[in-house]
Amino acid sequence: MASGNQRGNQAEKKRRIVDTVLLVGNTIYVVIAIGIAALIGCLPLVLCFFFAHNVSCWPIWALAAWLSCPGLAAAFALFRDSPVLQPHGDLGRYDEEVVGNLPDWVARPYVPVGKEAAVWKPYFRAWAHLAGRSLLVGLAPIVVIALFVLDILLLRGVNGGFVAVPFLIVLCVLLADTVLVALILVTEYPKAHYGSLMRNGFLLSVRRIWMLLFSVLIAVGYGLGVEAKAIIVLPLATGFVLYCLWASARWQAKTLVDRMAAESDSAAVKRFYRLV
Repeated sequence: MASGNQRGNQAEKKRRIVDTVLLVGNTIYVVIAIGIAALIGCLPLVLCFFFAHNVSCWPIWALAAWLSCPGLAAAFALFRDSPVLQPHGDLGRYDEEVVGNLPDWVARPYVPVGKEAAVWKPYFRAWAHLAGRSLLVGLAPIVVIALFVLDILLLRGVNGGFVAVPFLIVLCVLLADTVLVALILVTEYPKAHYGSLMRNGFLLSVRRIWMLLFSVLIAVGYGLGVEAKAIIVLPLATGFVLYCLWASARWQAKTLVDRMAAESDSAAVKRFYRLV
């Protein structure tokens, strides 16, 4: 009897080891695959990395950043809903009864729950679904950032102009973070008004502004890595960098997302956002 129990425990331990290895493998694959898909979705920015090194190319960088907003939004959508990336493996939010009863102001899962490692089709479906609203959200902040960059370039040749440069750089970073948080909200709320997206994106960025330091360090490190070893960093690190940026922006937006769910009368919304 004891021997049978021991064999059963060993079999259970082996099963858990196999499940853990599969989960880790699927997670690594999904994050890397999302990064590669995002390189395609953000192709204008990728091309700028290789061909637009001159300072005078800042308008091209601004245009590329704007055109890449749908690629970022699609990556954020997959990080939101990929089954292997759910905390503690909690897939209860994908229950048919929960998803079927969600109101139309909450986005349904972008990734099918039965396909843990699905990336490519969900990514490009999300890209097509989010493209229009993500371009709209990114337009005004990126135009303002471009104007601030122009001011920075002009102030370099003005006596005492260096005093205003750090302030303008901080504003540029804050506006970039506003875009990231607004893209989080775009993936969450398909019917949110433009004004609400931009206002809440900015306010949430300011409210937890210290997270900007984390995002900036990640982005700068990634840029240096791409400059040094693009052929390695681009395919292998992009997904992990985007995941860090998504996690940072998602944490900034969490207060609003949780409050919206808590104030909703729908039990499905509360279950979907894990408040019950």
